[in-house]
Amino acid sequence: MNPWDYDNIANIIYSCNTSGTYLRWDDPQTGSTTNVVTATGFAGSVSAVHASPYTPNRVYFGTYSTSTVNGIFVVDNANTGTSVT
Repeated sequence: MNPWDYDNIANIIYSCNTSGTYLRWDDPQTGSTTNVVTATGFAGSVSAVHASPYTPNRVYFGTYSTSTVNGIFVVDNANTGTSVT
């Protein structure tokens, strides 16, 4: 199962995608709009996703790779970004 989380304040689902990216699904009730966001700082693939219940549009991503350093990344304004560094 792919890791994902629902931001109930912004009505957006965030999930893993390919290495170095995440998927943003705007208005999941209609299923009409998804965006792949490039996250150049991500080391490997997304292995965990958590939308902050306290800070609007802040998403935490955990990454995993066997050949690089794993980490936790905080993405602010994840609802509007098309690229994250």
